Amino acid sequence: MRLTKKNNSFIFSSIYSIVLFLPTVILNSSYWGQSDSIYTTFVILTLLFLFEEKYLLSFIMLGLGFSFKFQTIFIVPFIICYYVYKKRFSIMYFLASVGIFWLSGLPAYLNGRNLLAPFKIYANQTGTYKQMSISAPSFWILIGNDYKLLHQTAIILTVTLCGIALYLIMSGKINLENATSYMAAAAWFTWTCPLFLPAMHERYTYLLDILLVILTFMDNKYLKYAAISILISIITNCASLFGTWHFAIQWCIIACVLAWVHFTYTLLNDNKNSNQEEIATEQS
Repeated sequence: MRLTKKNNSFIFSSIYSIVLFLPTVILNSSYWGQSDSIYTTFVILTLLFLFEEKYLLSFIMLGLGFSFKFQTIFIVPFIICYYVYKKRFSIMYFLASVGIFWLSGLPAYLNGRNLLAPFKIYANQTGTYKQMSISAPSFWILIGNDYKLLHQTAIILTVTLCGIALYLIMSGKINLENATSYMAAAAWFTWTCPLFLPAMHERYTYLLDILLVILTFMDNKYLKYAAISILISIITNCASLFGTWHFAIQWCIIACVLAWVHFTYTLLNDNKNSNQEEIATEQS
């Protein structure tokens, strides 16, 4: 409602109810006891306040997101690109996020934990799993699951894709001024990172599913992407939790990659059409 400037209680109630009863949300929070809903909430607030140019609040929310789960990192490439594009806030705001993240460990420090424990825990997590995918719809399963051979290539490819996105943003081919395009770009980054990075879990697409639901209510053409992403998440979560539907994982990955490619096309095409409309309006 804040992003679209529409005070519509029906839309609010609808999106709230849909998110609450998504099978992946129920499985993740109620059945599995994960805290993905909490860090996702703070990421959404980060994006909202960033768009509203309430930068300090935005980076406080980002730090709180990190205090719950490291998966908050998936939105950071977008925020870096937004910083480079806008140049309206200081890079020191990133330190505010680090400070909030560190302060969240204060009760543990008072009880004897090392002052650097939060940073060490996350640093150690990055090397815990030596697989290209842990039940996640990862692009690399189509290539091979050789972590030793492929993990550096995966990181380089992901960074390259984010760099290309930054170029497209700076050249005006991706619009961050419009609320819908802004959220679509954020969703693109949160889709790209889990799809191409190594050692991804199935629950890492939780944030993506929620962002796509929000996007659907901003523009219904995003419904197909939300439906595909949520269906794939249901299958991969059930495969991990219950050992079912493993036979469908490879097809899920193919569907996920194709949907990501089409989503990328839609993101670029929408901005192209928007630019043409602006030129036509100016000429008239």
